[in-house]
Amino acid sequence: MEKLGFLKDKEALMVTVGSLCNHRFACEGEELVKRMADSIFPDQAICDALGLMHFREAR
Repeated sequence: MEKLGFLKDKEALMVTVGSLCNHRFACEGEELVKRMADSIFPDQAICDALGLMHFREAR
């Protein structure tokens, strides 16, 4: 995202993905979110741990 001139924060991501979806580019928006998440949580073990924490909190 930063290479394209966008800030890497929640609000910027929401605006960007919302605009992509509104213009029928939902697939591209999904890919953008996935790439950003992969850059923040590159390790599968971290993702699994976060998912487990979320599951426990929901119960």
